[in-house]
Amino acid sequence: MSRSLLWLDNLRLSFCTSEAQIEALRGINLSLGAGERLGIVGESGSGKSQLCFATLGLLPDNAQVSGRVCFDGIDLLTADAQTVQRLRGNQLAMIFQDPMSALNPYLTVGRQLTEVLRWHERLSRRAAQARAVDLLERVRLPEASIRMRAYPHELSGGMRQRVMIAMALLCEPRLLIADEPTTALDVTVQTDIMALLQTASERRALMLISHDLHLAAGVCQRIVVMYAGLFVEIGSVEDLFTRPAHPYTRGLLRAVPGHQGPAREPLYSIPGQPPQPDQIPQGCAFAPRCEQAFSRCHHELPPLHEIRAGHWRACHLDAAL
Repeated sequence: MSRSLLWLDNLRLSFCTSEAQIEALRGINLSLGAGERLGIVGESGSGKSQLCFATLGLLPDNAQVSGRVCFDGIDLLTADAQTVQRLRGNQLAMIFQDPMSALNPYLTVGRQLTEVLRWHERLSRRAAQARAVDLLERVRLPEASIRMRAYPHELSGGMRQRVMIAMALLCEPRLLIADEPTTALDVTVQTDIMALLQTASERRALMLISHDLHLAAGVCQRIVVMYAGLFVEIGSVEDLFTRPAHPYTRGLLRAVPGHQGPAREPLYSIPGQPPQPDQIPQGCAFAPRCEQAFSRCHHELPPLHEIRAGHWRACHLDAAL
């Protein structure tokens, strides 16, 4: 892997509310190389989307963030607003989970695409129009030139997601972040969208956010498993599928139909529910749901440590063996 393009150092994110201080990210360390495809998986509420927003600086006023978010040597948390704005959408781009809320309902698809090019690339209206149509054709949007005149509500969910992918690729970013890009799409459209993402990420870094391990494995080279604002396991796709080391990872895999055991075996469900962000228990946050937890798990937070080359986990089980 080449040198790090994105580097997160002890990234912490919390939100101040009238009732509590909510911790969304509790100390994230991550290195992503140029051209690497990384998947971040976990249940809803684990902090995956907030990690994306913190990386891009898309946070509400009540957010408190600390640590470092370095993109190509520039710390985005301390850089001036003009520098961050120049990088965002140009070198850094994001495909949002819900294209209907991410696209402006009052502007045509063509207007939204061409404005990106005119702002970042300083293209003429005609040149921007031509490139936008070309991108829509590349993401296989039917009748691309006609769809340029459509408003978002006139397109299907799959079409809107294709528009979002085209918009993210307009300026040929070096890092593409995709947050649950197949949410609410049927299986056939999901397959098409993931194929598009795989093609789009062949020459750039990709951070794919998903709750589906198998979906991420089909595109990514390395996978991070996230729980309650922390990374609990990091490894190659092969490591996580053939030698999952954290009880949470094993639980996620067992919950996938047909992954383990005979087809008629009852579908496994991880007991309990993920903790609320303002009620994270002491020690390992997964301990109340873990069938292998022992006393130490409930009192001491396990550090993330390397168990074999490139394979990391945060678990006290070694000490219990």
